[in-house]
Amino acid sequence: MPFPFKRRSAMTENSEKGRISITNKRIEADHQILDALTEENRQLRAQLEEQKVLQMELRSALERAEQRGHSLELPTLARLGKGQTLCDKSKVIVCRVLQFARANCGQNAVEWTSSVTGIKRQTLRTYEQETDIHLSVTSVEEGTLAYKLPPC
Repeated sequence: MPFPFKRRSAMTENSEKGRISITNKRIEADHQILDALTEENRQLRAQLEEQKVLQMELRSALERAEQRGHSLELPTLARLGKGQTLCDKSKVIVCRVLQFARANCGQNAVEWTSSVTGIKRQTLRTYEQETDIHLSVTSVEEGTLAYKLPPC
């Protein structure tokens, strides 16, 4: 074989090897990318499963809390009839209960007092305005507080 032909065939073989090498490198890079994406997909699926489990637990906890809330609701008492009123002493006691509820129940104080005493919310507000109480303690004995109340 003549020298130029050998040289040309060697160059062709080398270029073919180069193309194969480049193709193999691309395939290897594609495999690495595919492996990385597969791993990321697996991790995301695991996180999604954890979030689903957590969401189910939170929903069940919320349902249990709602059921407890429904079971803890206070029964309403009989309300005052039309034209019935409480004496001043009773009004002060009811207002005192409302003060206690405001200190301990926060925003639901009026509703709580209404359900406990059986007096409508608007009536409670009226009593509070009528009595305008700022009760002060008259005596403290063994941890109990005594308040001055008006006569009945």
